[in-house]
Amino acid sequence: MADDPDYELNIPWATPSHSHHRTTDVLPIGGAGPSEAQNTQLVDHGAPDVPAGQRDSMPGRTDTSTPGPEGDEDYDNDNAHPSGFFRLNEADLSERDGNPPDGVFTLPARRHKDFLRAFLGDQGKYILHIARKTCTHISMPMDLAQPDLNLWGTPEQLQKARHDLHALLEQVQQDLDLKETRVGGWVKTRAMPSDRRQEILDRLILDAKIRKLYQRNPPEGFQFPAVGVFMWPNDGYTVQESLGTVLHILDNIRFDQKVYILYVRKRNMLRVLGDDTKSVEIAISRIYATYCEIAAKNRMPTKMILVQPPSMHLRATEIHSTKTHDLINSQVTARHEPENKGIQVFLYGSKPDHKFMEAWKTKRASVDRANIEYLKKALVQGLQDVAYYRGHTKLRVYIGRMVLSGYKRVKDGIYDFETFNDSVHDHRTTGEIVRSIGSASIVSGSIDSGSIGLRSEVSDKEVADELINNCNNRPDIFPPVDANPDVPVSQGPGISEPLVCATFDIGLYEEKGRTKGIRLEVVFERIPGTREYRPVHKRWLDITAKGKKAMEAQNQRRKGPLDVKVIDLEADLAYQFEIVTWSLDREWDVYPIFQEFVRRLTVEEIPDERHPSGPPQPGQPDTRPTIQRISYMNLPGMAVEKITQKTKWRYWMANTNYIFELTRYEELNVHEVIIRSRVGIPVTWRGLVDKDNSRWGCTLWNTDWDHKLSQQAVAEIGYRGNWEPDIEKFFESSGIGGLDGGFGGWEDEDGFMELMGRIKEGLEIIKTAQKSAIQKKKETEGGPTLASMGGSWVGDEENDN
Repeated sequence: MADDPDYELNIPWATPSHSHHRTTDVLPIGGAGPSEAQNTQLVDHGAPDVPAGQRDSMPGRTDTSTPGPEGDEDYDNDNAHPSGFFRLNEADLSERDGNPPDGVFTLPARRHKDFLRAFLGDQGKYILHIARKTCTHISMPMDLAQPDLNLWGTPEQLQKARHDLHALLEQVQQDLDLKETRVGGWVKTRAMPSDRRQEILDRLILDAKIRKLYQRNPPEGFQFPAVGVFMWPNDGYTVQESLGTVLHILDNIRFDQKVYILYVRKRNMLRVLGDDTKSVEIAISRIYATYCEIAAKNRMPTKMILVQPPSMHLRATEIHSTKTHDLINSQVTARHEPENKGIQVFLYGSKPDHKFMEAWKTKRASVDRANIEYLKKALVQGLQDVAYYRGHTKLRVYIGRMVLSGYKRVKDGIYDFETFNDSVHDHRTTGEIVRSIGSASIVSGSIDSGSIGLRSEVSDKEVADELINNCNNRPDIFPPVDANPDVPVSQGPGISEPLVCATFDIGLYEEKGRTKGIRLEVVFERIPGTREYRPVHKRWLDITAKGKKAMEAQNQRRKGPLDVKVIDLEADLAYQFEIVTWSLDREWDVYPIFQEFVRRLTVEEIPDERHPSGPPQPGQPDTRPTIQRISYMNLPGMAVEKITQKTKWRYWMANTNYIFELTRYEELNVHEVIIRSRVGIPVTWRGLVDKDNSRWGCTLWNTDWDHKLSQQAVAEIGYRGNWEPDIEKFFESSGIGGLDGGFGGWEDEDGFMELMGRIKEGLEIIKTAQKSAIQKKKETEGGPTLASMGGSWVGDEENDN
């Protein structure tokens, strides 16, 4: 596989020598110069050859031949642009051209001392939101004595903006009135500001003037000490499609580095003009990073299915497929259609003879090396693709059971290993790792008749109970990440307590209907000494999809750059390397209703309505066990469309930063509770008998991964996180051996092979829990036990090689 060019990863990353050329020299604006230098660093060569008389454009309103974006549209979910930017509307462009304002909004003459802070919001976020919503441009006040807002836009747009500004003004005044009385809290508009406040105001005014200066064309004929050039690649979107008609996406780079950035259409290049070489070099580096972000968003994701070759303890030589299995309709990424129930595959048939095993030893080693080589290349490409992405990014290894929905059909559904291994590499092969850790047994029957199949032997819940019990009994190997807050730390590693999380898919509605979809991820913690919960961590994500398939894609995750699944036939499990990215929602702190929704969230403990004992008789105590359910409140303009409650048991793997996580996924029946609960009334599942659709899955991850990738969420335009997309540097070794106390099978300095070893240990933990559950079930049913399987609960003998 590693030697076959069809399996080589194509990493089409633009190298600096092809993506941009840099020069520096004293250069008159619009003047001619020697031929451009083909170099990759700032050097004292001549300026690029720009024909005499050709003006560099900003560009935009100086050239209307190229159609630009119209209206006020979000750049998120549009792969032509960096994340986190809005298009400029006509009012924005008018203000940038230096046109006088079309209107003024006057603030009250007497106001609270905290009025401006509350009215404008941090960095003017409330005003900017109203401007975007109404397609106007609203300037920030630059004088405390006369904090009037200048408005640009059509009369109709200005009317809408004034309406929203008045509504905001009334809401702010009402909130401030409720907080304190007017005595001492209100100031005269002509009062002199304090020295500190005047210093802040002076800095804001100066910054605004500097920002506006570099947004426009530089002085005619001025010679700049340093000039740089970025050649925009011709292999994708144009400069104006990617950076806006006036390159407004680069405004922060202009301001931070104090440079002018101009576009030369004929040469398809950006010219950077500044006073010092260092600033120009940094500006070009940030422009290059901006291009890399756009290129990465348009890269085809790396998707592949691999097969982990069984060990030398191979129990069968054939791979059988069946449509009769216990995971029918369990997929969440594939349609549930009668004609495509998906297949599961498993080892079956005669045991291998000596001749087969001799050949298998060589074949297995070759496939294993090829898999490792491919995984390394795939992970490097995935990390490179998110190195410049600015948003929520995470890497996880999920463990479950594979169901193939797209596959190569063979006679009788029986494959040899080589045929099956080649078929899953085909791009048409698709499948999903279903969140399931239960064990299935082969249904007896004739293979020729096609009646062979799989049925559940022990459920996910039975295996999960064993797994939790095994981990809790070995705190020396699996210390809990989330301990009971009521148990003092001095008493030991603590007692594991599950972490309750939830994912809300929410629709936002206005008079014209549904306007946006957002996702809220929230983590709860239990208040010590009580059974009450409160949200402690939250993340708002933008899941609004655009285009012809918007409704179909509304609740689907944004495509991630990496999705590699590995089928472990010997363990009857599969694992998945996945990097996913989400656009962060930028308006969650604009509307108070978002904060109110989070404030109303809690977790209630209610009787299990599905318990076979049923509800108690009148006057009798309710002895049914309790379950946890998320409680929330629908608010005006917001409608919860889907809730997935996640209960996680998390354990450290020995003394490393690796976490082994068992998760129960429960999709709550939102439609039933909506009927029972009105807007403004807390939603409860008490008394509701709903279908049990729980899923159980395991995840393996490292806290170092989250620390590195979390930097992408706060990176500014043209910057990236402080980590390297390199296998050795990203997957650092812990220097700690295996869970069983041995060396683990990997070298101390090889962090990637340690990762593969930890995955193997995770699979072994699950297999051991499956065997324990099967044994208990047979003991309960009076059948033969599984004592013959023996072995320690970590590191089962048949999986050691």
